[in-house]
Amino acid sequence: MEINCIKPVEIILDFLEIHSEEELHKELALIFGFPDFYGNNIHALIDCWSSLRFPQDQMSKICLDRDQALFLQIRNVKADKSNLQ
Repeated sequence: MEINCIKPVEIILDFLEIHSEEELHKELALIFGFPDFYGNNIHALIDCWSSLRFPQDQMSKICLDRDQALFLQIRNVKADKSNLQ
C-alpha cells in the first residue's frame, strides 16, 4: 500500500495593518494574486479559493497540486477587529 503525503503550502495573513473588510480583501488579493476583476467580497473569495487546484481558471497566482494543502497562518488578530464581519 502506498501512502501519499500531503505537502503544506504556508501562507501568512498578518492583521497588523488590516483594520477593515476592504483592507482584508486588498491584502488577500495581493497575497494570492487574484485577478483585477476580484470582487472584494466573500463570494469572490470563495470563487478564487475554489480554483486553487485549477490553474487554467487563472483566478490565483497560487496553485495547489493534488498532493498539496493550503495552511493559512493568521497573525496579529486583536479583539478590536470587530468591524471585520
